[in-house]
Amino acid sequence: MAALCSLRSMFAVLCGLLLLYPASAGDYTTWSTGRATFYGAPDGSGLDGGNCGFGPLANSYGRYVAAISISLYQNGKGCGGCYEVKCVDSQWCTGKSVIISATDQCPDGGYCDNNQAHFDMSHPAFEMIAQKIAGVIPVSWRRVPCVRTGPIQFVINGNPFWFTIMPKNVAGAGDVKSVEVQIGGRWVPMIQLWGQNWLLSGMGQVNGAISVRVTTLLTGEVITVPNVIPSGWKSGTPYTSGMVNFACSAVQTVTNTVRRVRKTQWFVTATNSTS
Repeated sequence: MAALCSLRSMFAVLCGLLLLYPASAGDYTTWSTGRATFYGAPDGSGLDGGNCGFGPLANSYGRYVAAISISLYQNGKGCGGCYEVKCVDSQWCTGKSVIISATDQCPDGGYCDNNQAHFDMSHPAFEMIAQKIAGVIPVSWRRVPCVRTGPIQFVINGNPFWFTIMPKNVAGAGDVKSVEVQIGGRWVPMIQLWGQNWLLSGMGQVNGAISVRVTTLLTGEVITVPNVIPSGWKSGTPYTSGMVNFACSAVQTVTNTVRRVRKTQWFVTATNSTS
């Protein structure tokens, strides 16, 4: 357990370094401007994934979440992305910032119009950065890597003739550009149905275990999870494979090689594999 906790601490440090030194140009944005409001119960209870489809959030994305404006939502492909948000230019600012996960779409119109980034934040997230008496505040925001606990999850619904898959708990970029499944030895793209629900139909009866490949929207990273959905799967069930996830998960992927380099530097190689 001590070794596992040490690894978690080290990955948290590495993810923190990514905020300062992105892996490649354009992966994570510079600070931009927007607005924020809040919704929901004061303790953050009862939140759900809304137009992202994640379902109840308490045991997955937690209390620090937000519904994002259409320009950030990107027809659902922005769901799951992480943002650092801080209040600016208001007497009600606390001076702190908060990291939130995008779990819903903020309805168009009013504060959530297309022309400006807006975060309708959970009550606890908003109160991290401003006193709630403010109601609406100007903010600065930037994309940051998502630190998740545990593996990426695939929630499957339907039957062998048609089914949807929803990726959840996606680390790293957090968002999803595309989902593919392996059918008869070839990769078949799924159709985005709504939010983060992806549909496969018209392929006949799909038997056997299902391998899934996910590509993130922001960074274009790809992860392949072989046979993650077993033969005889049950509709509505989330499936995982070991600890497979993108980088910046609190517990890294199945195979991790941690090497001590020059006594003072750590080098981490993460292989997304179930073997």
